[in-house]
Amino acid sequence: MVSESCQDCGVKATTFKDPNDGGLYCYECWIQFYGSPPGLPGAAGAAGAAADAPVEPDLEDVKGLPEDAPRGHPAHHAVKYQSAKKVFSFQWQGAGGSRIPFQTTVPAARNSRLAAEVIARACYMKFEQGWTKDKILEWRNQCYSRLGGRPPSLLASQAASQRGSGREAARS
Repeated sequence: MVSESCQDCGVKATTFKDPNDGGLYCYECWIQFYGSPPGLPGAAGAAGAAADAPVEPDLEDVKGLPEDAPRGHPAHHAVKYQSAKKVFSFQWQGAGGSRIPFQTTVPAARNSRLAAEVIARACYMKFEQGWTKDKILEWRNQCYSRLGGRPPSLLASQAASQRGSGREAARS
């Protein structure tokens, strides 16, 4: 996967290299053309894909993903990837000009960059529909759970408990 402009629609997003023509295509254009996600049966080169063809082996069941923002939707430009933190984030312009930060994390999305990106854009659309941040956070965490991932709060508490149990073992 590469974050570049899609050869078909021109949207800058995570793209996938088609082993048949070498072009880079966004998830939506790939699905529209091939009818299945990249790297899954029915996708381009699924039987004999080129070595550099992107595959999301950790994302076995894409049915857990919410509906993505349609091509050309503002969410495709608002949602940005921060590779150092492994998050997709955006700032929603709230009532009275307040800025509401929001993010999805790759680790919580079962280590799938694609899933985290799609969930972030879907969350952006929830803000457009007038949902509160708390409701969107709850919905986002349900998306993580459907994928078999874990919400960031659970990941943080597990890491903290692992660190704590390591200290206790060192003291014994």
